[in-house]
Amino acid sequence: MGHQRERQQLSSAAPARLVPRAPSRAASAGATSIAGRLARLQRTIGNEGVQRVLARARNAQPALQRMTTEARQVASAENRAELDASTGWGLTSMQDFRARLRLIEHAPAEPDDDPTWEPQVSGVTVDYATDSRLLPNVTEVPAPPGLTTADTFAQQLDDLQSLGGSPGDAAEWYMIRAVEDHEQVHVKALRETLDAMKVAMEMRLLQGLRPVGDERAMARLSIQQQWAENVATVRALYNDATGDIGESDHAPGGATDTAEHAVVDPMIAQIEAYARAQRFRPEDSFEALMALIDRHAAEAAGPAPAT
Repeated sequence: MGHQRERQQLSSAAPARLVPRAPSRAASAGATSIAGRLARLQRTIGNEGVQRVLARARNAQPALQRMTTEARQVASAENRAELDASTGWGLTSMQDFRARLRLIEHAPAEPDDDPTWEPQVSGVTVDYATDSRLLPNVTEVPAPPGLTTADTFAQQLDDLQSLGGSPGDAAEWYMIRAVEDHEQVHVKALRETLDAMKVAMEMRLLQGLRPVGDERAMARLSIQQQWAENVATVRALYNDATGDIGESDHAPGGATDTAEHAVVDPMIAQIEAYARAQRFRPEDSFEALMALIDRHAAEAAGPAPAT
């Protein structure tokens, strides 16, 4: 976890004398009062004194620099192995969650005072892996004529319309791009959730961390344990949020179904048009022919003897 030292310093040059812009009538009383008080303060304690007063105000409420977020795709042998060992078509998973802390040094208001170290979150990075495949014994459907024949077109249409078959009815044909676009829905969810949770993450990561006025090494030690706990908590919250969105995306007619239909529906239309042009009929397929032979054989054998 890297730490970047950033020092806030006041200019050593004497500031120009304060000359207020002409205020509007509505604000003239208040603006003149403020300008006059600053001018009197300058005459009383000098420019260096004014600088010290302004430094106290800045140090009391240091400016929070917004953290950055990044989602990066990485190759993962573990993700691929988990997919290959499963019955799924694709797998997208978070591989790492890293948050970076920086300590901003605020200059002391008085020469003899110690600086104040302000913890800030500089960024959060999520690494994810995504893999897709066709299941064993499933063949890619090419555009017709390709592998579309009187024997295959009906099964191709069934498998594409069912988005790769259903439990107990394994597909023989499908399209790898449909699987990849399905997984990209999950990638999009990872990225959008990271962006949507940005402010909440930053607040939670800083929870329990307070400015410390000591040596920087001591400041790091004083916040190390709390920071580790905060990172673990935020990682779990993010993982839960993306999991909930994934379940919603998998609902019938949800985002993943929509993504797959965008790929397979045009292919379905091509196969149907080609089958009509070739005058293919479902009853002409090899499977239909074998079913007809089996039915005739059963009829010829007559009813099974009673037991």
